[in-house]
Amino acid sequence: MTVATTGPLLHDLITAQARRTPAAPAIRQWEHTLTYLELTTAANALAHRLREAGAGPETRVGVCGRRTPDLLVAVLGVLLSGAAYVPLDPSHPRGRLATVIDDARITTVVADGTGESLLAGLPVRLLPPRHGRRDDPPPPLTRPANAAYTLYTSGSTGRPKGVTVSHAAVVAFVTMAGEVFGLDAGCRSIGFAALGFDVSVLDVFAPLARGGSVAFIGDDDRVDPARLQKFLEHHHVTWGTIPPALLPLLDPAGLPTLRDLLTAGEPAGPEQVARWTRPGPRRFHNWYGPTETTVCVVGTELDGAWDRPLPIGHALPGCVARILDEDLRPCPPGTPGELCIGGPQLARGYLGRPGLTAERFVPDPCGEPGARLYRTGDRVALDADGRIAFLGRLDRQVKIQGQRVEIGEVEAVLRTHPAIRQAVADVTTGPAGLKELTAFLTPQDAPGLDGVRDHCRDHLPPYMIPTRVVRLPVLPMTVAGKVDLAALRGLTGRPTPADGGAPAGGPPRTPAERAVATAWARAFATAEPGRDDDFFAAGGHSLLAMRLTALLGAALRRRVAVEDVLAGRTVAGIARRAEQCPAVHDEPPAVAPAALSPTQRRMWFVERLAPGSPAHNIAMAQRLAGPLDLPALRAALAAVAERHEALRWRVPDAGGVPAVAVAPPGDVPLPVEDVTPEALADRLQQEARRPFELAGGPLWRARLLRLDDDLHVLAVTVHHIVFDGWSQNVLYRDISAAYRRERLDALPASAGGYTAWLAGRETSADLDWWAAALDGVPTVLDLPRDHPRPPVQTLDGAGVTAEADAALSDAVRRLAARVGGTPYTVMLAAFAQVLARLTGRRDLVVGTPVADRRHPALEPLAGCLVHVLPVRLRVDDDAGFDAHVTRCQDTLAGALAHLDVRLERLVDRLVPGRDLSRNPLVQVLFNMYDFAEPRLDLPGVRSEPLPPGLPGSLFDLTMYVAERDGRYLLQAVYNPRLYRHDRVEALLSGYLHLLSELVTTPDRPVGRARLRPLDGHAGAGDRPAPPAAALPDGGATLPPWDGPGLVESFLRQANAHPDRPAVTGEGGDLTYAELAALARAAGAAVTTALRPGGAGEPHTGAQDEPDKVTGAQDGPETVAGVQDERHKVARVQDGQDAVAGVQDGPDTVAVLAARQSDLPALLLGVLAAGARWAVLDAALPPARLAAQARAARARALITCHGLTPPAELAWLPRIPLATDGPAAVDGAGAGAAPPHTEGAFPAVPPGRRGYLAFTSGTTGDPKPVVTAEGPLARFLHWYPRTHDLTGDDRFALLAGLAHDPLLRDAFTPLTLGARLFVPAQDTVRDPARLAGWLRRHRITAAHLTPQLATLLTAAGQPLPDLRLVLFGGDRLTHADAARFRHIAPTARLLNTYGTTETPQVQAVHDIAEPVPGSGDPLPAGHGVDGAELLIVTPGGHPAAVGELGEVVIRSRRLARGYLDPHLTRDRFTTEPDGTGRYRTGDLGRYDPAGRAVLAGRADDQVKIRGHRVELGEIEHALLAHPGVRAAAVTATPAAGQPGGPVLRAYAVPAGPAVQAGELHRHLRATLPDHALPADVVLLPALPLTPNGKLDRAALPVPPPRAAAGGDHEPATGTERLLAGIWREILGLPRISATANFFDSGGHSLATAQVQARLAAALGRDVPIVDLFRFPTIRALAAHLDGERRPAGTQRAARRIAARRARPTTHRPHPGQTGE
Repeated sequence: MTVATTGPLLHDLITAQARRTPAAPAIRQWEHTLTYLELTTAANALAHRLREAGAGPETRVGVCGRRTPDLLVAVLGVLLSGAAYVPLDPSHPRGRLATVIDDARITTVVADGTGESLLAGLPVRLLPPRHGRRDDPPPPLTRPANAAYTLYTSGSTGRPKGVTVSHAAVVAFVTMAGEVFGLDAGCRSIGFAALGFDVSVLDVFAPLARGGSVAFIGDDDRVDPARLQKFLEHHHVTWGTIPPALLPLLDPAGLPTLRDLLTAGEPAGPEQVARWTRPGPRRFHNWYGPTETTVCVVGTELDGAWDRPLPIGHALPGCVARILDEDLRPCPPGTPGELCIGGPQLARGYLGRPGLTAERFVPDPCGEPGARLYRTGDRVALDADGRIAFLGRLDRQVKIQGQRVEIGEVEAVLRTHPAIRQAVADVTTGPAGLKELTAFLTPQDAPGLDGVRDHCRDHLPPYMIPTRVVRLPVLPMTVAGKVDLAALRGLTGRPTPADGGAPAGGPPRTPAERAVATAWARAFATAEPGRDDDFFAAGGHSLLAMRLTALLGAALRRRVAVEDVLAGRTVAGIARRAEQCPAVHDEPPAVAPAALSPTQRRMWFVERLAPGSPAHNIAMAQRLAGPLDLPALRAALAAVAERHEALRWRVPDAGGVPAVAVAPPGDVPLPVEDVTPEALADRLQQEARRPFELAGGPLWRARLLRLDDDLHVLAVTVHHIVFDGWSQNVLYRDISAAYRRERLDALPASAGGYTAWLAGRETSADLDWWAAALDGVPTVLDLPRDHPRPPVQTLDGAGVTAEADAALSDAVRRLAARVGGTPYTVMLAAFAQVLARLTGRRDLVVGTPVADRRHPALEPLAGCLVHVLPVRLRVDDDAGFDAHVTRCQDTLAGALAHLDVRLERLVDRLVPGRDLSRNPLVQVLFNMYDFAEPRLDLPGVRSEPLPPGLPGSLFDLTMYVAERDGRYLLQAVYNPRLYRHDRVEALLSGYLHLLSELVTTPDRPVGRARLRPLDGHAGAGDRPAPPAAALPDGGATLPPWDGPGLVESFLRQANAHPDRPAVTGEGGDLTYAELAALARAAGAAVTTALRPGGAGEPHTGAQDEPDKVTGAQDGPETVAGVQDERHKVARVQDGQDAVAGVQDGPDTVAVLAARQSDLPALLLGVLAAGARWAVLDAALPPARLAAQARAARARALITCHGLTPPAELAWLPRIPLATDGPAAVDGAGAGAAPPHTEGAFPAVPPGRRGYLAFTSGTTGDPKPVVTAEGPLARFLHWYPRTHDLTGDDRFALLAGLAHDPLLRDAFTPLTLGARLFVPAQDTVRDPARLAGWLRRHRITAAHLTPQLATLLTAAGQPLPDLRLVLFGGDRLTHADAARFRHIAPTARLLNTYGTTETPQVQAVHDIAEPVPGSGDPLPAGHGVDGAELLIVTPGGHPAAVGELGEVVIRSRRLARGYLDPHLTRDRFTTEPDGTGRYRTGDLGRYDPAGRAVLAGRADDQVKIRGHRVELGEIEHALLAHPGVRAAAVTATPAAGQPGGPVLRAYAVPAGPAVQAGELHRHLRATLPDHALPADVVLLPALPLTPNGKLDRAALPVPPPRAAAGGDHEPATGTERLLAGIWREILGLPRISATANFFDSGGHSLATAQVQARLAAALGRDVPIVDLFRFPTIRALAAHLDGERRPAGTQRAARRIAARRARPTTHRPHPGQTGE
C-alpha cells in the first residue's frame, strides 16, 4: 500500500474555495447564512484555540452539539487544527458517549450548550465552537495519510468500534463525487445526514469543495416530515441525499429544483424510483458504501418503473468492486459472493483493533503489490445488466433506519440486565412494512418493553433500542444445539383488533382521539387502536412517529411534533398533547418575506420557454372625459404602488431559481402621448403587447393617451405574475380614492403573506381528492386545428367576439335559478357540450380560474391570487341538459372545497412526461366574470371602459364570458398559430346556437341538440353564423350519368389505335389489338364455361366440398345452367342496383391474378361475358385465397398465364383459354381478327355487368362488395377529363391486386388509349428498384398509398416525369406530401378519398403547400362528380365546422352493396331519386372551407400500410386455433418509427403447450402479410372493465423483444453496421448475428427502411430482395462483403428466404398435377 505524503487535505478544499468566493453563501439554515469567509475565519479562530489545547495530527477531538451552522464551524476548526474529528451525537445516551470518549482517548470536545450539559462531569475539556474570527489558520502539520475523522459504528462485542479515515481517502471521495455530478456554485445541497453517519461527508464537503452551499437541516426539521418538506422547498435544494425511509413521506412535486437525488444506507423501495423521477428532469441515484470505504464506492442511476429490489450499481470512478467467494476467488456473473472493495477510499482501519483490521482489510489477490480489499460482509451478485445486486448479509449485521447495527452489541447490552437470562435480538418486519428490532428474552417473567427500553436507553442510541419484546420460558433450539431463529421469527405475529384482539381501553371517545386512531391505523397499516394502545408496544419507532405526526398535522390542523407522539404514547395521551399543540394559523400574515406562489412560479417558467412574450400581460383601458388633474393622478399611482407591495416586485433569478426583490416606494412614470381617435385602437394594442422584463422591472406601467384637452384614455398594463382579474377592481378603487386624496389604510395582508398562508394550507388529503376526481381522465384536449402544433408552445393571441341576445341571456338565468345553479355553471356545461362534439370525447378537462379571496384579509389586496382548477366535465348524450348543469355545479363545489393544491402537483401526479407544445392538463380555459366591469371614479371625470389590446393567448383557447346591460358577451381568445379566425367564429356561432337549444328544452337528451345552425344564423346572438353554404347538407340534387361502359370505352381505343402499345410488363408487351383479342378469348371461354352444359375443367375431388360454397347445390356441376333471370336485376341510374336483391345476380368467376400484362384482358373478358370477377392475388396464402373464393361464391376459376392454382382452390372448375398468353395472341390476335367492332365481344349490355371486390370482415371471412360497372365507367370518364390526362401519359399498375384501386390503375390508361406499365412483384417490394423503374419508364401519372409514397421518398431518386400523383387508401399527412414533393417537384399532388363500397375516388383535395414536418392529416377534400361528403353526428344531424361525426358518402357512384344483405341494410340507403348513401365508419370533421378531414375510425377497422384491416378478423383467425380460448387485437402507434400503427395480438392459451411462435405461424398461414401482428402476447386472462367488456387500455405493451437466434454477437464491421440499423428500426436493445429479421418483428415496410439506411451507410444500392434472401445479419453481411458460404448454408438461406418472400406462383402440392 502506498502511503500518501503529498496532496490536498480535506479542509484545504474549503479554504481554497473561500479564497475564490469569500462572499458566496456556504451554510444556510432558514435566515441564518454563513459565507465562505465567515465559515473559515470562525473555524480558524477555533483551530488556534484547539492547537493551544494540544490538538494536532493523530489526536482526536470530539464534536458535540445541536445541528446549527456552528456545528460545521466546529468540524472545520478541528480539521484546521490538524486533529481528527469524532462526532458525539447528543441524541445518544451519555454512557455510550463516555465509552466512545474513552475508546478514542479524547481529551477535548467542542460542544455547544446542549453538549456541555450532556458531557458535564466527564474527564474532558469542553470548548465552545465560537472564538471570534481569524484570517489565518494555524501552521499546517497534517499530511494526507493522517486521520481526518473517526466514526463509531455498532460492534458485535457489545462495544462500538471506531473507523479511522485519512485525509487522502476522503479527498479522493469528495473529488470523485464532485466530478461525477458536476457540482458547482449553483449546487444547493441537502444537509440531512447526522454527523456520525459518513453520508454527512457527502452532504457537506462535496458541495463546499466546489463552491456550492449546504442547506443544513436543524434537529427539529429533521424529525418532522412536514417541516422537512418546507425546509427543502424554502432552500430550493438542487442536489443531495435523502434516507430511503423518508422518501415516501416527502413530496417530489414540491421540489422542482432538485435535479439529483441520492439514496444510500439501505435499499429504497422500488416504487420510489418512478415517483421521484417522474416530474423530471430529475435523476435518481442509488449509492452504496460502508464507513470503512469512505462513504460510497458503488452506485448507479435508475429511472422508470421498478418492481424488484434496486441494484446498487457499478464501482464508482477510481474504486474497485470485486465479487469473491470465501477463498477470495472471483465469482462468475450471477453467482453470489462477498463484495470486496478496493481503491484509494479505503479507511486506515479500526482504531486500536489491529486484529479486527487485519481480518476485514485483506491483501487484494488481483491487485498490485500492497493493494488492499475491504471485506464488506455483504452478499451480492452481478445481475443480467452487469450491475451489482445486494442480496443480504453474510453475518448478523443489519441496517435499522439506515444505520449499521451489530446484533451482538444489542444482545450484549440486553444480557447485562439482572432479570434477563437469555437474549436474542433479530430484525423482523413491523408495522407498515418497516423493519423493527425485536428482543426475544427468557425467562417468561423477564422485563417487558418498558423495562427493556429503560435499560437500553442508558447504553444504546435510539435506533438500536428494541421496539418489540417477546418473552419465552426457553429459547427454541435446532438439532445442532443453536438458537432456532426461524422458529423465533414465527412468534412475531402482533395481535391487532383485526386479528381478534380487543382495542385496549375501548374505542376512542373524543374527536381528537378518533383523529389519532385514524392516523395511527394509516401509519401502522393496521386496524384502528383503542384509547390505551401503546405506541411502542405496537412497534412504534421514530420513523413511524414521523408518519403519524404528518397525518395528525393534516387532520387536526395543529403543529404536532414527534416528541408529542413519543411522550403521549397512547391514543388518548397523544390526543391530549395534540390538542395543546399550536393551531396552524389560518390567517394570511400582514408582513412576510416576498415569495412566489406555485402559480407565479409556473408563469415564470412559461416566460423562460417563450422569452419576450407579452402573453402574461393584463391590459386595461379607461376613457376619461372631463378635466383631469394630472398631478393628482400621478400621486395616486404612486400611492397605490406604495400600498400594494406586489406592484413593486421584480423577479430576478439565481442559478435558474426565481426570487423576489421589492423596490422601495417611489414615483410611477405616467407619460402623456397625443393620439388621434383613428390611431387609438392600434396604440392600445401596441401598449398591451409590449413585454415586461421580469428581472429588471417594474412589472406594471401606465400611459395617458390624450385625444383632446378634456378627453384621455388611461392605459394600464400589468404583468400577471403580480396581478389578476380581481385586482383590476382593487386597483381602480384605490386609484380613485388616492386621486380624491383619501387616506389608504395599511393592508391586512401582503402578497408574500398570501404565499406563506397558501403553503401552510396544502395537505396530501387535497391532493388525494384531486387525484381521485381526475383519475382516468384524458389529460390532453386537442381541438381540431388548422395549423400544425409547434413543437414548443407559442403564446400568440387573437380574438373573436359575439353577444347572446336578451332572450337567450334571460333563458340562461332562468334555467340556473330553476336547477339551483348559477349562470356560470349553465354556460360552462354548455361549453363542455361544444368541446365534446368537437373532440368526440365525453370525458374532458376544462380549466377555470378562481380568484382566491376566501379570507377577508385578501379582498383588498392587489396581486396574483388566482388558481386554475382542472374541472372534469362528463357528457352523457342521453341525459338532459338540466342534469348536466346540476352535475357541473356539484363538480365545481367539490373543486372549490379543495383549492389548496398546486396545479403543478396535480400535473406531476397525473401527466406522464412533459410536452412543451402545450400546457399540461389544461389546454382550454373557461372564464366567466361574475362582477361588473370596474370603472375609475374620479371627481368631475366620466369614465368608460374601453376594449384594451389583446396581449396573447396562454392557452389553446379561452372562452371569456361577461355581462353588460343584461346580455352575455363572449370573447374567444385563441392561438392563431393553431386555429383560423373563421374556425373560431364558427365555434362561437355554434356555441350560441347550441346553448339556445339546450336552455330552451333542458330536459331533452343533449345528444339531440344541434351545434350547426340550420338557417345559417346563430339565431340567439347578434353575430350571424359563418356562411353554411360551404358545408354540404345532403339536400343537393346530384347529376346522373349515362355514358359508355368500360368495355365499350376500351374497344373504342382498341379500334382507334390497334397497334399502339397497351400494356408492358411481365409476360411481354401487348398492343391494344392483342389485348382486345386476349380479352375476347377470355370472354368467350367464360361464356362457354358458364353456358348450360358448358365444359368447366373437372376435378375429381370437387365433390368433396359441395357444402362449403354458399348456394352450391350439386358441387361444380352447378356452374352450368346459368339462367337468364339471374341477370334481371333492379336498375337505378349510373348502373347502380337497388339495395334489395344484391345477393342475386350473375355468376362469379375467380381470377387468380399476378402482376402480368394479361391481367387487364382477363378482367375485361369476364366483365364482357356478363359474369362478375373476384380477383384473387396469387401472393396471398392459399387458405386466404380459398376463403375469398368461398365468400364470393365463385363458380369457376381463370388464371393469369403460367400460374398453377394451389390445392386449396382445387374444388373450383378451371376455365381454359383458347389462347394461352401473349405468344398465342401473336398468331390469333392482331394478325387474325382485330377487334374493330364491339360485336366481337359477348353482347351483355353494360347495365347487367359488374364485379366483386373484397374488404376485411369482422367475422374472419372477407366481405365481398358487389359493384355494377356504371360507377367505375363514370369515374373513368370523369377522372382523365378533369385532370387533363391524355393518351400520351404513361401509367403504372402499383395497387394491390386484390384491392379496388387496381381497377383505377389498370383501366384509366386503357380507356384513354395510353400505356400501362406493370412492374414485377419484386420491383414493387423494393422502393429503390421501383423508383428506378418509374424513372426508366418515364411514368407521368401514379396512384400511390401514403406508405408507398413514403418508401419512394426514402429511396431519394427524383421522378421528374411525374406530372400527376393521386394519394389514397390511408391517411396522408402534410409531412408525407412535403417529402414527396422533393422527389417530384413538378407533379400535381392530389389527396383522394373513397372506399371499396364507393368505387374509386369520391372526394379530392388539391395539395398546394404542405407543411414540412407536420404530422397533421391533409383534408380528404370536397365531393366530386356527383358525390357529397357528409359529416353526420351520432344524433343524425349535419355536423358543424370542427364537429366530429361519421363520414357518409352521398353519391350516384356507389356499389350495390355486400353479398350479405344484412350488412348492406346496415351501411347502404337509397333516396327516392336513386341517389345512394354509404356509412363509411370513418370519423371526420369539416374544416372552415367545408372540406372533410378524416379523424380515424368509429369501429375496430384500421389501415395498415394502406390496407383496410378489421381487428375482429385477426381475432377470429386466432380463435380458429384449437389452443386459444380468448383473443384480442389492438393497433397502436409505432413509437418513434414510421409506418403507421402496429398490430399486437393477445391470446389466452388453453394449455401450457400453446406457444406464441406457433400462433404466429398459424396466422401467417391464414392472413395476408399486412394483417399479421408484430407480436403475439400470451395472457392468463384478458383484462375486463367493471361492466365485463374487454379493457383494451389494460392490455400490456410487450417489452422490447430480446435478441433472437442465440447469443452470437456481431463480429465484422458490416455485421455491426447491420446490427445497429436493425436495432434502431425493430426497437430492440440488442440482436444476435444469427437472428432472423422477420422472426424478430420485421415486415416488408421495415425492410424498406433497412434498405434506405444501408444505402446511405454503404453508398450503394442494396436490392430489397437481398433482405429476403439473406434474413440474418451474418448471412446478409457475408453477401454484402462478397464472402462465399458453403453450399449447404446457401441452400438453407434460400429455403428461409423462400418461406419469407411471398411467391407469386403457387406450385402444385404433392399429389396435384400441373397443367
